Amino acid sequence: MQRMDALTRPTWFWVASPCALAVAFTVARGPAVAADEEAHLPGFESIVEEDVQAHLTLLCSPYLEGRDSPSEGLSFTADYIAGLLGQWGFEGAFDGGFVHGYTRELPGPNAGGCRLGARGEAGLDEFKLGVDFVPLPAALGEAKGELVFCGYGIGVRGFDEVRGLPLKGKVAIFAHGEPRHPKALDGPELTPAANVYRKLDRLADEGAVGALVVRRDPPADVERPEGWPEMQPMGFRRTWAIWNGERPDAELDSSIPALEISEAVARKLLGDLYDQTLAEIDEGGKPVRVETPEVEIDLAADVDPRQEVELPNIVARLHGTDEALAGQVVILGAHMDHIGADPRGRIGTGADDNASGVSALLEVAQALSLSRPRRDVIVAVFSSEEDGLLGSRALVDSMRRGVPLATSEAVAMVNLDMLGRGSAKSVNVIGSDESRDLDRLLTRAKRFEKTGLSKVITGEGAELWMRSDHYPFFVAGIPVLFLFEETPISNNKDYHTWRDTPDLVDPVKIARSARLAFNLIWLLGVEDDVPDRPEDQTR
Repeated sequence: MQRMDALTRPTWFWVASPCALAVAFTVARGPAVAADEEAHLPGFESIVEEDVQAHLTLLCSPYLEGRDSPSEGLSFTADYIAGLLGQWGFEGAFDGGFVHGYTRELPGPNAGGCRLGARGEAGLDEFKLGVDFVPLPAALGEAKGELVFCGYGIGVRGFDEVRGLPLKGKVAIFAHGEPRHPKALDGPELTPAANVYRKLDRLADEGAVGALVVRRDPPADVERPEGWPEMQPMGFRRTWAIWNGERPDAELDSSIPALEISEAVARKLLGDLYDQTLAEIDEGGKPVRVETPEVEIDLAADVDPRQEVELPNIVARLHGTDEALAGQVVILGAHMDHIGADPRGRIGTGADDNASGVSALLEVAQALSLSRPRRDVIVAVFSSEEDGLLGSRALVDSMRRGVPLATSEAVAMVNLDMLGRGSAKSVNVIGSDESRDLDRLLTRAKRFEKTGLSKVITGEGAELWMRSDHYPFFVAGIPVLFLFEETPISNNKDYHTWRDTPDLVDPVKIARSARLAFNLIWLLGVEDDVPDRPEDQTR
């Protein structure tokens, strides 16, 4: 769910985490074709809490680092969704492919201005941009000097790893974050001392001329998602997250240049000293001083402020059973992105916003593959929702050009966003007051098969109407419904914070909401009548 003050991110800003067939669609308002309950049942019964939980666990993995747009975690999520849809018989909607790509301008590494070299006892090593290292945003420049290992690089009262180190004219190397010890600093909660820019400021005060920041893998007890690479990918952090209700705790700027490096590079530079020292700090919860091997570092960090970056939507099509209705399509959508991680290393896993909606969407998609409606169904999973609904806007723009379908072919769009919090027996459906036809359809969907929801709330949530991915479709003249957990959104104190974790969302509620969404999509897909269309506001 996009915040009201969400902006497109053109640089390292702190981000708050945001017609032709009209006649054909004017059908006689006689009795609709009766929905076939026997055909509907296999799909409906396939929607189960255990599958919802499995999707949530993967989508919220710390390895994905909050699914920012763009990021390696977002790309992995897109591949995961496309893979499942392909298994279930969906086809890619764009020339056989599942990816609908669109571009936006964001900062990116300047390949000609970035380098990392090291000379030690074994000779010269040169490392590869995008594989071994990336520049740290707003920490640009060049530096040469002898390497000094600083543990976690923390320099605060009561935990000072920096004071007294021979840093003048040297290049510091330290691990991102804080010790993994239950009582160090504030324990599991990452404190302002973990902020990488605070660390760089302190190192600069001690005379360091540059820094290497080690991007650590999640702890060993965190399961690596199936298919995730053994070595954590080194994607450039184009944006940082800031959390709802919290101000930044350091300036996003550094007077010394810095590169983020992989743990593989850290081990190459420091040998066994890297793992042994961090393990000792993690176990004891206290600073550990070590003698760094003699290694000379040559580094440079540079960034282009504006690069064209391609982002993915996933768009898939399931063919219906009635060829006579091939020109009419029902759309199911949800956004897969969240707002990433912050400079402390806190990750916004986005369990409710919107792993919950994607998990529900996947359950509905699988159910549709088992109980195909008469009309085609498009499943659209968007990126960059948090940045101003950019992914859904890009798809609607493409539809206005007739790819992969014309806006006039869309019977309706159902959007799933934030379904995991609040009472397990209720869901809010926004948009039914914009269409009497959809309101009547919702009444039938509630009664068609028991979902486990005893309360379907309508007539609330007007403040959310323009803030999720259904809205560009509505503006384009397509009837929409938006399923949301409950209003007001302020009831959810963890919205757009690192506390939006999978243990706090309810897979039972998500599954029940998915069953209602399936009933809606099924009825839209099988009945003769289609909803009246709102005015196309783009004309």
